[in-house]
Amino acid sequence: MIYKCLFPLILALIWPINAVALDTFLEQSDSYFAGQSYEKADFYLALHISNEIEKPATEVPKLFQHIEQRGIKPTSFISAKYSRDFLTDFFSASLFQWKSSSVDEQNSVILTEFGIDPSSGHYAVIWGTPRLEKWSIIGTQNSSSYLLGYARAVVVVGQYNEQKNPVPCNSFELSGPLSKVYSPEFYDFNQDGFPELLIKFNTTVADGFIQSMEIFDSSNGSDFCNSELIKTFDARNGFILNDGGNFSIGVEMPLESESLLTASQHEVTRMSFDGQEVKILEETKVPNVFHGTDEKYWR
Repeated sequence: MIYKCLFPLILALIWPINAVALDTFLEQSDSYFAGQSYEKADFYLALHISNEIEKPATEVPKLFQHIEQRGIKPTSFISAKYSRDFLTDFFSASLFQWKSSSVDEQNSVILTEFGIDPSSGHYAVIWGTPRLEKWSIIGTQNSSSYLLGYARAVVVVGQYNEQKNPVPCNSFELSGPLSKVYSPEFYDFNQDGFPELLIKFNTTVADGFIQSMEIFDSSNGSDFCNSELIKTFDARNGFILNDGGNFSIGVEMPLESESLLTASQHEVTRMSFDGQEVKILEETKVPNVFHGTDEKYWR
């Protein structure tokens, strides 16, 4: 889906947030929720968190108490065995991934991520529509939390012109719901002098998430106005790390005595990718990295 209405807005849409309405964003969110306009309700909730919350440690718990009155039911669950570091990032960071001054109120989208290839001047930006989900955290003492992810995300690509102005030329949509979209990256896998575009994102499912990385190549070798998806990597309740063309993909793998929810290890496959062919370099098993504190596996 091409969001033509967004094209002129790239890096130039500075929305006059303080001049929108006399009501607070939270009041607008409540009003839209009462009217069953849930997409608008979540959009204004994101703006409330980004612009009206000054002390997250004290105000976010109060906000959760307020949201509880909406009677939202959990739609997904995740393991309480994951470390506090991981769960804090998974839930809390999602609330504040909408901090941006580039906002399109009419289409309920916010610019969240940006990536550029300095050598070629190509760029990609992520526009997202917020979506509130309630999750159950399953363990010895069950609890719940809210995640403010994406209903959908649109990737807009383009190139800077000689006047250093961004000129968008194409877009494509990532289907949701998503918990997170990472900053777009560029890397020349086939060493032909033109980079490929990497988009990494987490899709939420009933029992966790799937991390995916999609790699796009130019159809004409000069821009991304026409591009094609050349490779997708997926990791169920896992991670995908790119190290200069070599990938480490970790998939949660339970022992025979364990359920998927209590999996104590990740099966890691290290592989190379040259733009066409994947070669397996190594396969190992490591303790579940989400039980630890190393942020490189989830940030």
